[in-house]
Amino acid sequence: KNIITIDISLVIGGEQAARGLVTLIKSILLQRSWEKSIEFSKFSRSTTLKSIGTFKEKKSIMDNVNQNNECYIRHINLHLISDYHAFKSLSTLFDTWNIPNFDVYFYQLELYLIYDLQQAVYAFND
Repeated sequence: KNIITIDISLVIGGEQAARGLVTLIKSILLQRSWEKSIEFSKFSRSTTLKSIGTFKEKKSIMDNVNQNNECYIRHINLHLISDYHAFKSLSTLFDTWNIPNFDVYFYQLELYLIYDLQQAVYAFND
């Protein structure tokens, strides 16, 4: 059984962006629950996205993947460069979620901002 680590880096600024991130994270976690990326080309032409979305169909897909004994766990490292407001709400959110194999690292956005064009030129040339 393999462990695959996926590193995701995002820049989040403001409370509205933080709310949008929650939807993105839920989508990532849903995709991570599949043990292997499944290509739609493996399905017959009569299979539609609607039928794939049913729980019964997902279970049969998972059974087929398990027979191959491939990827077992996906570990996700989420790196967030965020401002104070986004950090405050997101850190509280991730503290309340107990997600296995999911780590979140915060970085202060203010440390990476360049306020002066002259500093930007110097930073680019270094």
